[in-house]
Amino acid sequence: MLSVPTITSHTSALLNASAALTRCRTLEQLVASIHSTLREVVGGDAYDLLWNDASGVRSLLWPEVRLPAPDAPALAQMEGGQVVVDKHATFVPLLLRAELRGWIAIANVVPVDAALTAWAGQCAATLVAADQTPADRSLDRERAALDQIAHVLSSTLDLDLLLGRMAGLIEGLVDSQGFYIALTEDESPHLSFAYLKHPEGKPAPNVHWSVDEGLTGLVVRTGRPICTDDYVAECRRQGILPQDLAGLNPSHAWLGVPLRHQDRTFGVIVVTPGAPDVRYSPQDVQLLSTVAAQAAAAVANAQLYARTQRQAGQLALVNRIGRSIVSTLDPREVPMLLVRELREALDVEVALVLTEVGDGGGLEVRYAEPELGLTGVRLPPGAG
Repeated sequence: MLSVPTITSHTSALLNASAALTRCRTLEQLVASIHSTLREVVGGDAYDLLWNDASGVRSLLWPEVRLPAPDAPALAQMEGGQVVVDKHATFVPLLLRAELRGWIAIANVVPVDAALTAWAGQCAATLVAADQTPADRSLDRERAALDQIAHVLSSTLDLDLLLGRMAGLIEGLVDSQGFYIALTEDESPHLSFAYLKHPEGKPAPNVHWSVDEGLTGLVVRTGRPICTDDYVAECRRQGILPQDLAGLNPSHAWLGVPLRHQDRTFGVIVVTPGAPDVRYSPQDVQLLSTVAAQAAAAVANAQLYARTQRQAGQLALVNRIGRSIVSTLDPREVPMLLVRELREALDVEVALVLTEVGDGGGLEVRYAEPELGLTGVRLPPGAG
């Protein structure tokens, strides 16, 4: 038997209820909090919380719906954000982004104050978030990641700056106490660190390794992500020797995704967690793969830009040396001018001009700074 409630203004109770909603982490906790608040504010048990999802309209509070459903005109009014009072009950809409997700139904025709409707709006937002499936939450994370990375990737053509910003984004998406980006070296079949985040703050070592080595190389060769809960066991399963390239010492979870651009895999993003009990989920793999797919074009463009800048600098150097050489009529000054330009361009202390002597007779220093005393010195084949 339903008791008939009377509603009074419970502003203080509803403020406490709003704070309680923010502390709930699961759908069950939210429903319990809402149930308790309605019992206190409405009184008795003549109320219901109806929720509309893929399975239809259902009660979140009782095994069966207790109160009659609103008719079509009432639903239309609630979709417009109005509280509806009819002969059966009072209906408070649960709206989120102008979409009616459910309603609170209260038996009898009673006044509903602003504090209750505001609390109902907060209920709608928290229920939508808690009622998401893992796939929904993964999709939301993926959309948020794409929004962020679109901004990051369009912000610079500087490769080092780009990789640093990518790292900051990825660290906020997946557990990644150990993290690195390895890229192939132009067209060679070798990888090297382009970015490293070491748990102990160690710098990236100047090491190069073949794409035929390690799980990192396997990601490049296959163009597919690898996710494992046990790095060493996965290496054993793949017939690969484990690698400890940067002192990261991976022994537990490991996730690597490829960087692919124009059907070419040219790099890998690798993350390792901060605790041995952390495991990467299929959603983590999908999320990091999505980020990598978006990032690959930006990284490739930054590499192309850096290569173009280097080539432009080299061409400018060649032109400058050419102008210096043609500026003199004395051929004996040419080596001196060449050395001077190279020292300045390369920022080195010593530069020599050597020429080949006869047929396989070694090399001869044709020009060196006078104080070095090396001009005329011959180097036999294989020396130096």
